[in-house]
Amino acid sequence: YYELSLSEKVQFASKINELEIHTNKLEQQLSRSSSQFAKSQKRINWLDIKTKLKQNEAFVQILRLNKYYYNQQAEDDSLMYVAFIIDKNCETAPILIELNNSKLESESYQVYSSFSFGRKRNQLDEFSYDNYWSAISEKLKDVKRIFISSDGVYNKLNLNVLYNNHRSNYLGEELDIRLVTSGRDLLNFDVEENERKKSALTAVLFGDPEFDLISEQLTNEDHIISRDLEQYWIDSLSRGWKVSSLPGSAIEVRNISEIMQKNKWEVSSYTGNNAVEANVKNVNSPTVLHVATHGYFFNDVMLKKNKSNRTLDDDSKKAIKNPLLRSGLLFAGAKNTLNGNPPKNGDNGLLTAYEASFMNLRGTDLVVLSACETARGEIKNGEGVYGLQRAMQQAGAKNIIMSMWKVNDKVTQEFMTMFYDSWLSGSTKREAFKSTQQKIKEIYKHPYYWGAFVMIGN
Repeated sequence: YYELSLSEKVQFASKINELEIHTNKLEQQLSRSSSQFAKSQKRINWLDIKTKLKQNEAFVQILRLNKYYYNQQAEDDSLMYVAFIIDKNCETAPILIELNNSKLESESYQVYSSFSFGRKRNQLDEFSYDNYWSAISEKLKDVKRIFISSDGVYNKLNLNVLYNNHRSNYLGEELDIRLVTSGRDLLNFDVEENERKKSALTAVLFGDPEFDLISEQLTNEDHIISRDLEQYWIDSLSRGWKVSSLPGSAIEVRNISEIMQKNKWEVSSYTGNNAVEANVKNVNSPTVLHVATHGYFFNDVMLKKNKSNRTLDDDSKKAIKNPLLRSGLLFAGAKNTLNGNPPKNGDNGLLTAYEASFMNLRGTDLVVLSACETARGEIKNGEGVYGLQRAMQQAGAKNIIMSMWKVNDKVTQEFMTMFYDSWLSGSTKREAFKSTQQKIKEIYKHPYYWGAFVMIGN
Protein backbone atom coordinates (compact mmCIF):
# COMPACT_ATOMS: atom_id res chain seq x y z
CA TYR A 1 0.00 0.00 0.00
CA TYR A 2 2.82 2.41 0.81
CA GLU A 3 4.13 2.07 -2.76
CA LEU A 4 0.84 3.01 -4.40
CA SER A 5 0.52 6.25 -6.33
CA LEU A 6 -0.90 9.30 -4.56
CA SER A 7 -4.35 8.88 -6.12
CA GLU A 8 -4.41 5.19 -5.16
CA LYS A 9 -3.34 6.03 -1.60
CA VAL A 10 -6.39 8.30 -1.31
CA GLN A 11 -8.60 5.45 -2.52
CA PHE A 12 -7.22 3.03 0.08
CA ALA A 13 -6.68 5.56 2.90
CA SER A 14 -9.05 3.84 5.33
CA LYS A 15 -7.47 0.43 4.69
CA ILE A 16 -3.95 1.82 5.19
CA ASN A 17 -5.02 3.44 8.47
CA GLU A 18 -6.61 0.18 9.62
CA LEU A 19 -3.45 -1.80 8.86
CA GLU A 20 -1.21 0.75 10.61
CA ILE A 21 -3.30 0.53 13.80
CA HIS A 22 -3.26 -3.28 13.65
CA THR A 23 0.52 -3.33 13.05
CA ASN A 24 1.15 -1.05 16.03
CA LYS A 25 -0.88 -3.34 18.27
CA LEU A 26 1.08 -6.38 17.11
CA GLU A 27 4.37 -4.59 17.78
CA GLN A 28 3.23 -3.76 21.31
CA GLN A 29 2.31 -7.40 21.94
CA LEU A 30 5.67 -8.59 20.63
CA SER A 31 7.52 -6.07 22.80
CA ARG A 32 5.71 -7.20 25.95
CA SER A 33 6.51 -10.85 25.13
CA SER A 34 10.19 -10.32 24.40
CA SER A 35 12.73 -10.88 27.16
CA GLN A 36 15.33 -9.13 25.01
CA PHE A 37 13.13 -6.04 24.79
CA ALA A 38 12.60 -6.05 28.55
CA LYS A 39 16.35 -6.21 29.08
CA SER A 40 16.92 -3.28 26.72
CA GLN A 41 14.41 -1.19 28.68
CA LYS A 42 16.37 -1.47 31.92
CA ARG A 43 16.85 2.03 33.26
CA ILE A 44 20.41 3.34 33.18
CA ASN A 45 21.82 6.64 34.36
CA TRP A 46 24.87 8.76 33.70
CA LEU A 47 26.91 6.99 36.37
CA ASP A 48 26.58 3.71 34.47
CA ILE A 49 28.12 5.41 31.45
CA LYS A 50 30.84 7.03 33.54
CA THR A 51 32.02 3.64 34.80
CA LYS A 52 32.59 2.51 31.19
CA LEU A 53 34.79 5.49 30.31
CA LYS A 54 38.55 5.65 30.63
CA GLN A 55 40.37 8.67 32.00
CA ASN A 56 40.90 10.31 28.60
CA GLU A 57 37.42 9.49 27.24
CA ALA A 58 34.10 11.33 27.28
CA PHE A 59 30.53 10.72 26.20
CA VAL A 60 28.71 13.59 24.49
CA GLN A 61 24.93 13.58 24.04
CA ILE A 62 23.45 16.30 21.82
CA LEU A 63 19.72 17.01 21.98
CA ARG A 64 17.48 19.09 19.72
CA LEU A 65 14.61 20.60 21.70
CA ASN A 66 11.75 23.02 21.41
CA LYS A 67 12.12 25.91 23.81
CA TYR A 68 9.91 25.51 26.85
CA TYR A 69 8.75 28.35 29.10
CA TYR A 70 8.16 27.00 32.57
CA ASN A 71 6.42 30.11 33.87
CA GLN A 72 3.85 29.70 31.09
CA GLN A 73 3.99 25.89 30.97
CA ALA A 74 4.19 26.06 27.20
CA GLU A 75 6.65 25.54 24.35
CA ASP A 76 7.00 27.42 21.09
CA ASP A 77 8.30 26.54 17.63
CA SER A 78 11.79 27.92 18.22
CA LEU A 79 14.56 25.34 18.57
CA MET A 80 17.51 25.02 20.89
CA TYR A 81 20.40 22.57 21.11
CA VAL A 82 21.99 21.34 24.32
CA ALA A 83 24.94 19.05 24.94
CA PHE A 84 25.55 16.78 27.95
CA ILE A 85 29.12 15.70 28.61
CA ILE A 86 30.10 12.79 30.85
CA ASP A 87 33.72 12.05 31.73
CA LYS A 88 35.66 10.57 34.62
CA ASN A 89 35.82 13.95 36.35
CA CYS A 90 32.04 14.39 36.63
CA GLU A 91 31.09 14.13 40.28
CA THR A 92 27.47 15.18 40.84
CA ALA A 93 26.03 15.50 37.33
CA PRO A 94 26.96 15.63 33.66
CA ILE A 95 28.21 18.93 32.25
CA LEU A 96 25.41 20.86 30.52
CA ILE A 97 26.07 23.23 27.61
CA GLU A 98 23.48 25.35 25.84
CA LEU A 99 24.32 25.74 22.16
CA ASN A 100 22.54 29.02 21.62
CA ASN A 101 23.27 29.49 17.93
CA SER A 102 19.77 29.80 16.45
CA LYS A 103 21.12 29.36 12.91
CA LEU A 104 22.55 25.86 13.31
CA GLU A 105 19.95 24.39 10.94
CA SER A 106 19.90 27.28 8.47
CA GLU A 107 22.76 29.67 7.70
CA SER A 108 25.37 27.68 9.63
CA TYR A 109 24.49 24.44 7.83
CA GLN A 110 24.52 26.21 4.47
CA VAL A 111 28.08 27.32 5.22
CA TYR A 112 29.11 23.78 6.23
CA SER A 113 27.50 22.29 3.11
CA SER A 114 29.09 24.81 0.78
CA PHE A 115 32.61 24.13 2.04
CA SER A 116 32.25 20.36 2.50
CA PHE A 117 30.64 19.32 -0.78
CA GLY A 118 29.30 22.48 -2.44
CA ARG A 119 30.73 25.23 -4.59
CA LYS A 120 33.43 26.18 -2.04
CA ARG A 121 34.64 22.63 -1.48
CA ASN A 122 38.19 23.47 -2.57
CA GLN A 123 38.50 26.06 0.20
CA LEU A 124 39.04 25.71 3.95
CA ASP A 125 35.95 26.08 6.11
CA GLU A 126 37.04 28.41 8.91
CA PHE A 127 33.55 28.89 10.34
CA SER A 128 31.83 25.55 11.07
CA TYR A 129 34.15 24.51 13.91
CA ASP A 130 33.19 27.60 15.91
CA ASN A 131 29.53 27.28 14.94
CA TYR A 132 29.13 23.65 15.95
CA TRP A 133 31.96 22.59 18.23
CA SER A 134 33.98 25.28 20.02
CA ALA A 135 31.54 25.54 22.96
CA ILE A 136 31.77 21.77 23.48
CA SER A 137 35.53 21.70 22.98
CA GLU A 138 36.07 24.09 25.88
CA LYS A 139 34.71 21.44 28.26
CA LEU A 140 36.71 18.50 26.90
CA LYS A 141 39.86 18.95 28.94
CA ASP A 142 42.52 16.27 28.36
CA VAL A 143 40.04 14.16 26.39
CA LYS A 144 41.44 12.16 23.48
CA ARG A 145 38.43 10.02 22.53
CA ILE A 146 34.73 10.87 22.50
CA PHE A 147 31.64 8.75 22.02
CA ILE A 148 28.96 11.01 20.58
CA SER A 149 25.22 10.49 20.21
CA SER A 150 23.93 13.19 17.88
CA ASP A 151 20.55 14.71 17.20
CA GLY A 152 19.04 17.06 14.63
CA VAL A 153 21.43 18.82 12.30
CA TYR A 154 24.44 17.19 14.00
CA ASN A 155 23.38 13.95 12.30
CA LYS A 156 24.07 15.68 8.98
CA LEU A 157 27.64 16.64 9.92
CA ASN A 158 30.86 14.68 9.76
CA LEU A 159 32.58 16.13 12.81
CA ASN A 160 35.94 14.85 11.61
CA VAL A 161 36.04 17.44 8.82
CA LEU A 162 35.44 20.51 11.04
CA TYR A 163 38.54 22.65 10.60
CA ASN A 164 39.94 24.25 13.76
CA ASN A 165 41.35 27.51 12.47
CA HIS A 166 42.93 28.20 15.88
CA ARG A 167 45.12 25.08 15.68
CA SER A 168 45.24 24.67 11.89
CA ASN A 169 43.98 21.08 11.92
CA TYR A 170 40.78 19.07 11.59
CA LEU A 171 38.75 17.92 14.58
CA GLY A 172 39.36 14.31 13.56
CA GLU A 173 43.08 14.93 14.05
CA GLU A 174 42.47 16.21 17.58
CA LEU A 175 40.01 13.55 18.75
CA ASP A 176 39.16 9.92 18.13
CA ILE A 177 35.45 10.42 17.37
CA ARG A 178 33.16 7.40 17.68
CA LEU A 179 29.51 7.68 16.66
CA VAL A 180 26.94 5.79 18.74
CA THR A 181 23.16 5.80 18.75
CA SER A 182 22.91 6.36 22.52
CA GLY A 183 24.83 6.09 25.77
CA ARG A 184 23.37 2.62 26.19
CA ASP A 185 25.66 1.47 23.37
CA LEU A 186 28.70 1.90 25.63
CA LEU A 187 27.26 -0.69 28.01
CA ASN A 188 26.70 -3.20 25.21
CA PHE A 189 29.96 -2.92 23.26
CA ASP A 190 31.70 -6.15 22.41
CA VAL A 191 35.47 -6.45 22.61
CA GLU A 192 36.43 -5.60 19.02
CA GLU A 193 39.66 -7.57 19.14
CA ASN A 194 37.54 -10.72 19.34
CA GLU A 195 35.15 -9.64 16.60
CA ARG A 196 36.40 -12.04 13.91
CA LYS A 197 36.67 -15.14 16.11
CA LYS A 198 33.69 -16.83 14.47
CA SER A 199 33.29 -20.25 12.91
CA ALA A 200 32.33 -18.82 9.50
CA LEU A 201 33.20 -15.44 8.01
CA THR A 202 30.74 -14.65 5.25
CA ALA A 203 30.30 -11.61 3.02
CA VAL A 204 27.65 -10.61 0.49
CA LEU A 205 28.68 -7.93 -2.02
CA PHE A 206 26.52 -5.93 -4.45
CA GLY A 207 27.75 -3.54 -7.13
CA ASP A 208 27.35 -2.11 -10.63
CA PRO A 209 23.69 -3.12 -11.13
CA GLU A 210 22.30 -3.14 -14.67
CA PHE A 211 19.70 -0.49 -13.94
CA ASP A 212 17.82 -1.22 -17.17
CA LEU A 213 18.99 -4.85 -17.44
CA ILE A 214 20.54 -4.02 -20.81
CA SER A 215 24.32 -3.62 -21.25
CA GLU A 216 25.25 -0.06 -22.13
CA GLN A 217 28.51 1.47 -23.27
CA LEU A 218 30.28 2.96 -20.25
CA THR A 219 32.14 6.24 -20.38
CA ASN A 220 35.87 6.27 -19.67
CA GLU A 221 35.46 9.45 -17.65
CA ASP A 222 34.68 7.56 -14.48
CA HIS A 223 36.13 10.32 -12.31
CA ILE A 224 33.09 12.51 -13.04
CA ILE A 225 30.50 9.86 -12.22
CA SER A 226 28.85 10.61 -8.89
CA ARG A 227 26.57 8.22 -7.02
CA ASP A 228 23.61 10.51 -6.95
CA LEU A 229 20.44 10.98 -8.99
CA GLU A 230 19.35 13.98 -10.96
CA GLN A 231 15.68 14.15 -9.95
CA TYR A 232 14.68 16.32 -7.00
CA TRP A 233 11.62 14.47 -5.74
CA ILE A 234 10.54 10.87 -5.86
CA ASP A 235 7.25 9.05 -5.64
CA SER A 236 6.82 5.29 -5.66
CA LEU A 237 6.98 5.00 -9.46
CA SER A 238 8.46 8.30 -10.62
CA ARG A 239 9.42 8.83 -14.26
CA GLY A 240 12.34 10.58 -15.92
CA TRP A 241 15.26 9.71 -13.65
CA LYS A 242 18.74 9.79 -15.13
CA VAL A 243 20.54 6.79 -13.63
CA SER A 244 24.17 6.43 -14.70
CA SER A 245 26.18 3.21 -14.61
CA LEU A 246 28.81 2.82 -11.90
CA PRO A 247 31.90 1.10 -13.36
CA GLY A 248 33.94 1.95 -10.26
CA SER A 249 31.58 -0.11 -8.09
CA ALA A 250 32.30 -3.23 -10.19
CA ILE A 251 36.03 -2.75 -9.55
CA GLU A 252 35.23 -2.12 -5.88
CA VAL A 253 33.33 -5.39 -5.51
CA ARG A 254 35.99 -7.38 -7.38
CA ASN A 255 38.83 -5.95 -5.26
CA ILE A 256 37.00 -6.55 -1.97
CA SER A 257 36.11 -10.10 -3.00
CA GLU A 258 39.74 -10.89 -3.79
CA ILE A 259 40.93 -9.47 -0.46
CA MET A 260 38.34 -11.45 1.49
CA GLN A 261 38.94 -14.73 -0.31
CA LYS A 262 42.67 -14.45 0.38
CA ASN A 263 41.72 -14.18 4.06
CA LYS A 264 39.53 -17.32 3.92
CA TRP A 265 36.16 -15.56 3.78
CA GLU A 266 33.15 -17.07 2.03
CA VAL A 267 32.07 -14.43 -0.50
CA SER A 268 28.94 -14.11 -2.62
CA SER A 269 29.04 -11.31 -5.21
CA TYR A 270 26.10 -9.92 -7.16
CA THR A 271 26.73 -7.55 -10.06
CA GLY A 272 25.06 -6.65 -13.34
CA ASN A 273 21.80 -8.52 -13.93
CA ASN A 274 22.22 -10.43 -10.64
CA ALA A 275 22.25 -7.30 -8.50
CA VAL A 276 18.48 -7.37 -8.11
CA GLU A 277 16.38 -6.28 -5.16
CA ALA A 278 15.23 -9.84 -4.39
CA ASN A 279 18.81 -11.00 -3.77
CA VAL A 280 19.30 -8.19 -1.28
CA LYS A 281 16.12 -9.03 0.60
CA ASN A 282 17.15 -12.70 0.78
CA VAL A 283 20.44 -11.93 2.54
CA ASN A 284 20.63 -14.01 5.72
CA SER A 285 22.85 -12.56 8.46
CA PRO A 286 26.24 -12.41 6.71
CA THR A 287 29.22 -11.15 8.67
CA VAL A 288 29.53 -8.30 6.16
CA LEU A 289 27.01 -6.81 3.72
CA HIS A 290 28.54 -4.40 1.20
CA VAL A 291 26.35 -2.47 -1.26
CA ALA A 292 27.86 -0.20 -3.94
CA THR A 293 25.14 1.52 -5.95
CA HIS A 294 23.09 4.72 -6.24
CA GLY A 295 21.60 5.97 -2.98
CA TYR A 296 18.93 8.62 -2.60
CA PHE A 297 17.28 10.77 0.02
CA PHE A 298 14.56 13.35 -0.44
CA ASN A 299 13.62 16.00 2.07
CA ASP A 300 10.21 16.30 3.69
CA VAL A 301 7.52 18.60 2.30
CA MET A 302 5.12 20.71 4.28
CA LEU A 303 1.42 19.92 4.00
CA LYS A 304 -0.85 22.87 3.27
CA LYS A 305 -3.84 23.37 5.50
CA ASN A 306 -7.37 24.11 4.35
CA LYS A 307 -10.65 24.21 6.19
CA SER A 308 -11.39 20.50 6.01
CA ASN A 309 -8.10 18.61 5.73
CA ARG A 310 -4.44 18.65 4.77
CA THR A 311 -3.60 18.43 1.09
CA LEU A 312 -0.42 18.28 -0.95
CA ASP A 313 0.27 21.13 -3.34
CA ASP A 314 1.29 20.40 -6.96
CA ASP A 315 5.04 20.38 -6.29
CA SER A 316 4.58 18.13 -3.28
CA LYS A 317 2.67 15.40 -5.11
CA LYS A 318 5.95 13.75 -6.02
CA ALA A 319 7.01 13.46 -2.39
CA ILE A 320 6.58 10.44 -0.19
CA LYS A 321 5.20 11.21 3.24
CA ASN A 322 6.80 8.35 5.17
CA PRO A 323 10.51 9.24 5.75
CA LEU A 324 11.54 5.59 5.43
CA LEU A 325 10.14 5.67 1.90
CA ARG A 326 12.11 8.77 0.92
CA SER A 327 15.52 7.14 1.25
CA GLY A 328 16.83 3.98 -0.32
CA LEU A 329 19.11 2.19 -2.77
CA LEU A 330 18.77 1.37 -6.47
CA PHE A 331 19.31 -2.09 -7.93
CA ALA A 332 19.00 -3.80 -11.31
CA GLY A 333 15.88 -2.81 -13.20
CA ALA A 334 15.41 0.49 -11.36
CA LYS A 335 15.83 2.57 -14.51
CA ASN A 336 13.07 0.70 -16.31
CA THR A 337 10.80 1.02 -13.29
CA LEU A 338 11.34 4.75 -13.11
CA ASN A 339 10.48 5.00 -16.81
CA GLY A 340 7.27 3.04 -16.31
CA ASN A 341 8.63 -0.33 -17.52
CA PRO A 342 9.40 -2.53 -14.49
CA PRO A 343 11.59 -5.62 -15.14
CA LYS A 344 9.85 -8.90 -15.83
CA ASN A 345 11.17 -10.60 -12.69
CA GLY A 346 8.85 -8.50 -10.55
CA ASP A 347 11.53 -6.49 -8.72
CA ASN A 348 11.10 -2.76 -9.12
CA GLY A 349 14.77 -2.20 -8.27
CA LEU A 350 14.03 0.35 -5.54
CA LEU A 351 14.92 -0.88 -2.06
CA THR A 352 13.48 1.70 0.33
CA ALA A 353 14.68 2.10 3.89
CA TYR A 354 11.26 0.83 4.97
CA GLU A 355 11.85 -2.45 3.11
CA ALA A 356 15.46 -2.65 4.32
CA SER A 357 14.30 -2.51 7.95
CA PHE A 358 12.75 -5.98 7.51
CA MET A 359 15.95 -7.63 6.28
CA ASN A 360 17.58 -10.33 8.42
CA LEU A 361 20.85 -8.77 9.59
CA ARG A 362 20.90 -10.17 13.11
CA GLY A 363 24.53 -10.87 13.93
CA THR A 364 25.80 -8.93 10.91
CA ASP A 365 29.00 -7.26 12.06
CA LEU A 366 29.25 -4.59 9.37
CA VAL A 367 27.01 -3.07 6.70
CA VAL A 368 28.77 -0.82 4.18
CA LEU A 369 26.53 1.43 2.09
CA SER A 370 28.95 2.64 -0.55
CA ALA A 371 26.59 5.15 -2.13
CA CYS A 372 25.72 8.82 -1.82
CA GLU A 373 23.83 10.40 1.08
CA THR A 374 23.01 7.06 2.71
CA ALA A 375 23.52 8.58 6.17
CA ARG A 376 20.89 11.21 5.60
CA GLY A 377 17.25 11.09 6.61
CA GLU A 378 14.47 13.18 8.01
CA ILE A 379 15.29 15.03 11.24
CA LYS A 380 12.85 14.28 14.05
CA ASN A 381 12.91 15.99 17.44
CA GLY A 382 14.87 13.85 19.88
CA GLU A 383 14.83 10.85 17.53
CA GLY A 384 17.81 11.42 15.27
CA VAL A 385 17.58 10.41 11.63
CA TYR A 386 15.01 8.18 10.03
CA GLY A 387 16.54 6.68 6.92
CA LEU A 388 18.86 3.89 5.86
CA GLN A 389 20.91 4.18 9.06
CA ARG A 390 17.86 3.54 11.23
CA ALA A 391 16.64 0.81 8.88
CA MET A 392 19.89 -1.17 9.00
CA GLN A 393 20.02 -0.87 12.79
CA GLN A 394 16.44 -2.13 13.06
CA ALA A 395 17.39 -5.05 10.81
CA GLY A 396 20.16 -5.97 13.28
CA ALA A 397 23.43 -4.54 11.93
CA LYS A 398 26.02 -3.85 14.64
CA ASN A 399 28.11 -1.36 12.65
CA ILE A 400 27.41 0.74 9.58
CA ILE A 401 29.64 2.70 7.23
CA MET A 402 27.61 5.31 5.34
CA SER A 403 28.10 8.49 3.33
CA MET A 404 27.13 12.06 4.18
CA TRP A 405 27.17 13.53 0.68
CA LYS A 406 27.43 12.69 -3.02
CA VAL A 407 30.43 10.45 -3.51
CA ASN A 408 32.89 10.34 -6.39
CA ASP A 409 32.75 6.85 -7.90
CA LYS A 410 36.50 6.42 -8.49
CA VAL A 411 37.61 7.69 -5.08
CA THR A 412 34.96 5.57 -3.35
CA GLN A 413 36.26 2.32 -4.79
CA GLU A 414 39.80 3.32 -3.76
CA PHE A 415 38.59 4.13 -0.23
CA MET A 416 36.73 0.85 0.17
CA THR A 417 39.56 -1.27 -1.21
CA MET A 418 42.03 0.34 1.21
CA PHE A 419 39.63 -0.11 4.15
CA TYR A 420 39.10 -3.84 3.65
CA ASP A 421 42.77 -4.46 2.96
CA SER A 422 43.69 -2.74 6.24
CA TRP A 423 40.90 -4.33 8.30
CA LEU A 424 41.50 -7.89 7.14
CA SER A 425 45.25 -7.51 7.59
CA GLY A 426 44.74 -7.39 11.36
CA SER A 427 43.51 -3.90 12.27
CA THR A 428 40.21 -3.34 14.04
CA LYS A 429 37.45 -1.78 11.98
CA ARG A 430 38.00 1.57 13.72
CA GLU A 431 41.74 1.54 13.11
CA ALA A 432 41.26 0.54 9.49
CA PHE A 433 38.64 3.22 8.89
CA LYS A 434 40.75 5.97 10.40
CA SER A 435 43.94 4.92 8.60
CA THR A 436 42.05 4.75 5.30
CA GLN A 437 40.78 8.29 5.76
CA GLN A 438 44.36 9.41 6.38
CA LYS A 439 45.66 7.65 3.24
CA ILE A 440 42.92 9.13 1.06
CA LYS A 441 43.59 12.56 2.57
CA GLU A 442 47.24 12.30 1.50
CA ILE A 443 46.10 11.72 -2.10
CA TYR A 444 43.02 13.96 -2.20
CA LYS A 445 43.55 16.84 0.20
CA HIS A 446 40.02 18.20 0.51
CA PRO A 447 37.44 16.73 2.96
CA TYR A 448 35.00 16.30 0.07
CA TYR A 449 36.96 13.18 -0.90
CA TRP A 450 38.06 11.67 2.41
CA GLY A 451 35.35 12.99 4.74
CA ALA A 452 32.20 11.74 3.08
CA PHE A 453 32.02 8.44 4.99
CA VAL A 454 31.21 7.91 8.67
CA MET A 455 31.22 4.81 10.82
CA ILE A 456 28.45 4.19 13.36
CA GLY A 457 28.25 1.57 16.09
CA ASN A 458 30.60 -0.79 17.88
